[in-house]
Amino acid sequence: MKKPLICLIFLSLLLLNSCSSREGHSESSFKVSLGNLTSLDLSGGYFIKILSLDPLSSIGEQIIELNPDQSASIPFGTWQILMIGFAGPNYKSGDTYCGQIGSVTLDKSSTNLSIDLNQAACSSAPYPAFKSEILGNASWDIAQWDNATWGP
Repeated sequence: MKKPLICLIFLSLLLLNSCSSREGHSESSFKVSLGNLTSLDLSGGYFIKILSLDPLSSIGEQIIELNPDQSASIPFGTWQILMIGFAGPNYKSGDTYCGQIGSVTLDKSSTNLSIDLNQAACSSAPYPAFKSEILGNASWDIAQWDNATWGP
């Protein structure tokens, strides 16, 4: 009687584990609706930065450029989502508009999110650093780096 019960428990745990979703293997496709900006054309591009709020996540943070239809795919999980949009007219240029979602759990294959973007938010942390990452601006002085690292 003891062996069949142990086998039944083992098979039940195996079945539960195989049916559960695995972070990083399943993705949620979501579409962002831009609150308060329905008349603004952000033709310079849209970028999001996802920051995992799950201490067991294998992804700490990631920057994703949104598709032209304002959608992206990210792994299931609980995230803080930051967003920057550029007014253009050229790619990654013009006025910037920033906003965020403090915490959102993505556990469905498709999700609609609403992010309010405004120019004032872009001047405070974490947006200046996020914008520098997007634009590829280094935060160090190359002249100092060469001397400090490799010597005179």
